[in-house]
Amino acid sequence: MIRVLIDANVLISFLLSNRSELLVSRAVMTALGDQAHLIVPNELLEEIRTVCQQKPYLRARISTDRLDQLLETVAAVGHLPASPLPRLLPSGRDPKDDYLLAYALMEKADYLLTGDEDLLVIGRLQGVQIVSPATFLQKMNP
Repeated sequence: MIRVLIDANVLISFLLSNRSELLVSRAVMTALGDQAHLIVPNELLEEIRTVCQQKPYLRARISTDRLDQLLETVAAVGHLPASPLPRLLPSGRDPKDDYLLAYALMEKADYLLTGDEDLLVIGRLQGVQIVSPATFLQKMNP
């Protein structure tokens, strides 16, 4: 079973989409399915909640019920890492993303699913493939 960590930007895009045929929706549903083991750090859940509640654009388009439902589903389906982050984190172009890289390595993720160019430019980090939703779907459904 593959191990997947999904970046907040992908999950927020999923919340904004109302069409299941969109790439981001299909990628998230695949990661939530029985082919994958989802890694869900608490920091990720907090980031999604904070961003959705603080940004007026998102607050106007994502209901609290829809946000709560997604966070509950992701937490229930996924594995919440028990290990705290190490003091020395791997570093990418954006320090706010470093916790994702650290959890991806600690939890031996196969994929880090993101739309963030600062992460996508890395491509691969010690066996973790950093991919877009489209690439993830291609790899999952060759």
